[in-house]
Amino acid sequence: METQHINNPDGVDNAVSGTQESGKQLSARAGEVDKLIAEAEQRGYLRGRNEAAQNFISQPALFEEVRAESQPVQSSPLLSSRRVSIWDLP
Repeated sequence: METQHINNPDGVDNAVSGTQESGKQLSARAGEVDKLIAEAEQRGYLRGRNEAAQNFISQPALFEEVRAESQPVQSSPLLSSRRVSIWDLP
């Protein structure tokens, strides 16, 4: 019976006999690898969609005024001083 050495992703070298069981184990591992790859692709796809949605949301909407955040907002002269109304009188 021939012995094959298979390197695991975790670095452990396991000896597997060259029987039908080794073929089943390899196909099971291949299935696990395919499943992990599919999960990683799905996570990458969702991450890309979330980033695209975040970029879309951060853009100004239609008819929305764009302000530079580095410039202070200038208040109008009308709102800079409070005017006294008849309701404020004692």
